[in-house]
Amino acid sequence: MTLPTTLWHQHNWPTDTKPQDGYAIKSYGGIGNEHREYGEENRPKHNLSGSCHELSVFFGKQVHRVLIDVWAYQWPGKLERSITEISNWVDTVILTHPHMDHIGDFPRIFTSDTEFAGRVYATPGTRDSADVALTDAAKILAREYENKQFWYTEMLKDIAGALFDIKDRASGKKQVKRQWNGNRMTETWSEPNKKQVILNANSVLSKYWVDISKWAENYKDQMKQFAPEKPAYDLEDVVLSLSKIETQTINNGWNELIPGKLAFRFYNAGHIIGSVSVLFRITEDGKSRNVLFSGDLGSYKWDFHPTGLPIPPHNLPIDTVVIESTYGGKVRPDFALWLKDFQENLKHDLNKYKQIVLSTFAMDRTQIVLNMLIQMKIRGELVDIDILLDSPSGSKHTMNYLKHSRQIDPTISSKHAPIIHKALYDDFVIEEQRKLAEFTENIDPANWHYTILDKNNKTSLLATDRKKIIITASGMAEGGMVISHLEKNLWNPEVAFYFPGYLVPGTLGYALASESQSGWQQKNVKIAGKRYEVKTRIKQFNFLSWHADEEDLITWLLAMKLRKGSTIRIVHGDINGSSLALKHTLERSSKFKGINIIIPELNEVNNFPILSPVTGKNLTTKKPSPNLKK
Repeated sequence: MTLPTTLWHQHNWPTDTKPQDGYAIKSYGGIGNEHREYGEENRPKHNLSGSCHELSVFFGKQVHRVLIDVWAYQWPGKLERSITEISNWVDTVILTHPHMDHIGDFPRIFTSDTEFAGRVYATPGTRDSADVALTDAAKILAREYENKQFWYTEMLKDIAGALFDIKDRASGKKQVKRQWNGNRMTETWSEPNKKQVILNANSVLSKYWVDISKWAENYKDQMKQFAPEKPAYDLEDVVLSLSKIETQTINNGWNELIPGKLAFRFYNAGHIIGSVSVLFRITEDGKSRNVLFSGDLGSYKWDFHPTGLPIPPHNLPIDTVVIESTYGGKVRPDFALWLKDFQENLKHDLNKYKQIVLSTFAMDRTQIVLNMLIQMKIRGELVDIDILLDSPSGSKHTMNYLKHSRQIDPTISSKHAPIIHKALYDDFVIEEQRKLAEFTENIDPANWHYTILDKNNKTSLLATDRKKIIITASGMAEGGMVISHLEKNLWNPEVAFYFPGYLVPGTLGYALASESQSGWQQKNVKIAGKRYEVKTRIKQFNFLSWHADEEDLITWLLAMKLRKGSTIRIVHGDINGSSLALKHTLERSSKFKGINIIIPELNEVNNFPILSPVTGKNLTTKKPSPNLKK
């Protein structure tokens, strides 16, 4: 079964932006966004969060629109984007992998506000991990809404009480003291307290920005601006959205969306379990164009690839590449040196501290850290040290890794490996298989290398005097079990906190680990409105990233056949930082001469013809979004 196309003018696509029998690409997110300040010096003006790209394919008067990933914006600040309006015109959705900045708004497509009736595709690994991530997200949204609703209700009570006090005292009469709701109390107000009561009441009104001159008539209307919005989606929406995903493995070959005209297939992106790059084949009158979306790519530099190698198409001419640039302009040092530094710090601190709390991402980072620690334990480097996993999400993702890692076949990567590596590939495959088997055995809780904390054993295991390493979430310390550990132990000089990954400016993790201009880490932080003095050691190790660096990105590009006059569209980076750095590197290389290299802006449309020759001169427009209803 394939999806029908619809008339392009029904999508409100401006006529002067539509190519004749071609395709257009637009980015709603996952790109350097418009210049804006967020009110704090350490918060960026650009971002790479919230990936969402649209491929619109035109055949005469018909168009088929595909959405690649469905963002969630995770940086400080807010972007005004409406997935409900966009999804009403989309025919197909493809999810490249289950990180929240790629799938976080996916359930909103299936809420009552949308009219989405298309199909959704992802790998089994993405489907299973998305279940965990989106379920957690829905619970967090519900909990945040309850807290905000409680605050809002208490605010209205405070205002109502203040208004009653003013009204009750304004009469000038000595009356029976009453509560804000009018209930009679036994005591009476004395006249000398009248002025103080009114003063206190006015102070309350000022605190909540109530216009005192209008309070008698419409204070509730004034306060509606503070009323919490209901969550964008709930658990029912998550269940429905996940049920709509049709799984397709990397080995399934082409999936025909429009027979003979539009098809796609998956290639391993090597980023996390289930991650893919997506190749589209667009055909008209015997001529084809191949359009490739990288998704997030993994690195070739790790000594082990638990999710497989990033593999680009190697036997098809590519006309347009949409490539991420998270680490554009950056080249990682030798991973072995960074790993050695991490391990030496860990062993040193275990002699000094009673426990070390490792705060990392529940998906992929937790499993890698767990494997590294267990390897150290097996080698005898962590004697009498308990390894505890205190992350319900991390435990669930670990089960998904066990399930899907066992399905990875290194021989599939070896078919393309000579394009990418220079080693002996028979030896490479054998070593990858060995390390994959070791990895799955290490992270399997049935082998008792570590203990998963739950409500039955958590209190007793954390209370023991044994030295311990606690792996918890989240990576940015913006939620998860790490919050309780921080609240309990920030004052404790016998505890150390490790953040083994990148920390976004504006997050609690960044505030804890970053140094001020004077060279000292912050001495106190605020958590849930309460300020904590920091006496524990806090250490960041910025090497555990599953993203490709610039050398990896170039290797990936060189491993495919870029047609002369083709286009490389650089996204998922900072316009004036990582994206620009990658663009300059590519432009300086003779290997990319004749290639059109662009960094689109947010909502910019790039049009590409099919029947006319590929010239590298693509029409670029910044017309309003075609999805917006007028």
